[in-house]
Amino acid sequence: MSGTTGTADRLAGVIPVLATAFRPDSAVDFDAVEREVDELVEAGAGWLALGYGSEIHCLADEDAAGLSRHVATAAGGRARLLGNVEAASEPGQTLVSIEKAAGLGATAVMLRPSPAQGGTSRAVGDALAGIASAAAVPIVVQDAPQHTGVDLDVSDLAELAAAPGVAGLKIEPPDAAAKIALVKCRLLPGAAPLVAGRGAVDLIREVAAGAEATMPGAGLALSLVSLFRAAERGDRAGAVRSWARLAPLMLLGERNFATFVQLQKTLLARRGVFADDRISPQLGRYDPGLAAEVDDLAAATGATL
Repeated sequence: MSGTTGTADRLAGVIPVLATAFRPDSAVDFDAVEREVDELVEAGAGWLALGYGSEIHCLADEDAAGLSRHVATAAGGRARLLGNVEAASEPGQTLVSIEKAAGLGATAVMLRPSPAQGGTSRAVGDALAGIASAAAVPIVVQDAPQHTGVDLDVSDLAELAAAPGVAGLKIEPPDAAAKIALVKCRLLPGAAPLVAGRGAVDLIREVAAGAEATMPGAGLALSLVSLFRAAERGDRAGAVRSWARLAPLMLLGERNFATFVQLQKTLLARRGVFADDRISPQLGRYDPGLAAEVDDLAAATGATL
């Protein structure tokens, strides 16, 4: 994955969102998480992220803290950790959570806005800017209204990208490429980078619109490197060829979010990184037929798992 992550000061390229392995008793399987970290770092990942795809919102606070600490330890300085924090109604509470994430090894945190921060996009944007200016580490603002319930508008996002302490904007609503393009047109020189998400299913358009990075699930991250590189250099034919091989697998993840998370684990299990593809019961229904679908699609398309 060499050449697909940014410098110490700027996010860029393919940044994997880690999957969380579970044991049969639903405890986090830290040995499997360590194998996942090793695979990604050895492939060249300079950043590793925790987010919704890590089922971080399904974990008890002590388990989430243990996961962050273990990932940072397993990375051993070879890669930086992008932690995950949900904004509280009071800025002070959010700052305490960010400080805790930094203490667990996060170099930066992805901050999920909350409706409790204010009734308008501008109010939430102002609150996020204030938090960024005072936070222990830089923040990446997550614009995912389908998950957070907060729909930040284009002008407020553009202002946030220029705010001190903001390291990036992860823009991933439905049709993210359209919103990325609108924000990109309003960015000031030197603004923080725009980051795509949603499993990279529309990555070609997102890069063309101005995304400098993408945060896919860890199961598909290695396969997406060639797609990102081709899209970044304007090699549309090469990007489309890569996308065509991976699109059927990525579209499985569009079925629902539980399937997206399980898909990453199915792929990791096929590579021997995870023992199985079990998901948290809090996330949704486990699909016992997903592994067979993945194998059938890989055989039909020639995709390398």
